[in-house]
Amino acid sequence: MDIYFKGSEERLDYLINECLEDIGTFSKEKEIALIFKDKNILEDYEHLEDLKIYNNEKAYKVKLIELLIMLYSFKTKTRIGSVLRAYRMANDLSIDKVAEESGVPYTTYQKWELGVRNPTAKKLFNVIRYLEIDIEYIDKAFQE
Repeated sequence: MDIYFKGSEERLDYLINECLEDIGTFSKEKEIALIFKDKNILEDYEHLEDLKIYNNEKAYKVKLIELLIMLYSFKTKTRIGSVLRAYRMANDLSIDKVAEESGVPYTTYQKWELGVRNPTAKKLFNVIRYLEIDIEYIDKAFQE
């Protein structure tokens, strides 16, 4: 399913900030519902216990980290870049910290997140281990 974002860049940033705040409160693994209107246009998200679906809406259950990855994919050129950025931000880490702790040069890591370069397997493994990225998201990133 193709997902479209309806609204401004400010709305996207708002949803990213809301998602990061919820991750800080509930964890990356909390399940929520993505709310779509008018076919595949992302409207918003709600916590499952608060979910109210109307006739013209669809909802899909996802984890907060999956939502964050999807939202960052609107700002990043590659899927792997959005996964790296989402996990880094979900862990409230700077690029400096991730690069230093995983042994990857700052500019190299930054280019990975932006989607300008693709990571090498060995260096990517160090980042995956440091950020504790679920391998399923890495697999999905390279399948698309």
